[in-house]
Amino acid sequence: MKTFKRCLLLIMALTTAFCSFGCSKTSTMDFTCFNTGIHVEVQGKTLSDELQIKIKNTLYNLEEKFSVKDGSFTKTFNDSLVGKQFALDYDTSTLIYNAKFLYSFTDKDFNPAVYPLVKLWQFSPNFPALNFTLPSESDITNLTQDKYLNFDNLVVDRDYTTATKTSELELDFGGILKGFATEYIYELLHLAGYSKGYVNVGGSSLKILSSNTLAIRHPENVSNNIIRVDTKNLTNFGVSTSGTYERFYTLDGKTYSHIIDPSTGKPAETNVLSATIINTDGTFGDAVTTALLLKDFDKSSPETCELSRFIQKILTHYKDAYVFVVYNDGTDKCIITNKESETFTLLDDTYTVVKI
Repeated sequence: MKTFKRCLLLIMALTTAFCSFGCSKTSTMDFTCFNTGIHVEVQGKTLSDELQIKIKNTLYNLEEKFSVKDGSFTKTFNDSLVGKQFALDYDTSTLIYNAKFLYSFTDKDFNPAVYPLVKLWQFSPNFPALNFTLPSESDITNLTQDKYLNFDNLVVDRDYTTATKTSELELDFGGILKGFATEYIYELLHLAGYSKGYVNVGGSSLKILSSNTLAIRHPENVSNNIIRVDTKNLTNFGVSTSGTYERFYTLDGKTYSHIIDPSTGKPAETNVLSATIINTDGTFGDAVTTALLLKDFDKSSPETCELSRFIQKILTHYKDAYVFVVYNDGTDKCIITNKESETFTLLDDTYTVVKI
């Protein structure tokens, strides 16, 4: 019997990844949720109508609860008065628990309470704006006050059964919701007996049952890839990517990314173009790749700078994770990674590799 190698392309923009399973039988489904494309592909047996309905309903339920649309938990929370208490169901409790952990783990760089700043910079909910204008410094300063930006002002009880809004917070869980969703779909596929295939939510969050290789899209030239990674020894692994180029405005020659730095109230100004993490769960990966874009890299002390220290922190939590950070300051262009060269192939020889 012939075996066929499988290759997964991770497209680091809001497009769909694809797997090639050779001549083996594949079954796919595509739909839209979270204002982005969802692609599910499996090998070996067909996705039943019943399972497809279950997958769609699961994600639609998450969207209904956690988007910023009318009727959602998030919108209801944002519109409520200070002091309002909320009973938490399982999904909401789990999401908030993870968000609280990741807020602390990333040194507050992942922050669901950044939503008022996201709106101020015109990235949500109606991106792109017809006429992008810079917000005033006074408006930015106002929204970086503790009462707006401190996610700890969402107070939960010890068992995460209730949450209380103790200040004028407005939340947006979009920074982890796609990764969170991939775990839900994976569980449904796993329980149904699938072992080969993948789930792609928006091109930036994936859960892969199996794949021999994975290619990472070039952040400066989206028609090409920048790295190809050997993943043949991995199964049931998450892949998350964040990039400053995914959504942005350009005004007077300057680019403003959708990645908002909570410490400044402004779009990210580091020279990190993209970050990819492989072999973690989706929720964790979604948040930490965003945080990686806000960590500075110092080429004079590559092993001890802020970015490198944070990568080491990630590895204390997921020791088998693969981290790839694309950096370009206009002079030095490099891939910062924790992996040995035999585990990946660099596809752009204008970049060098910095191993930490």
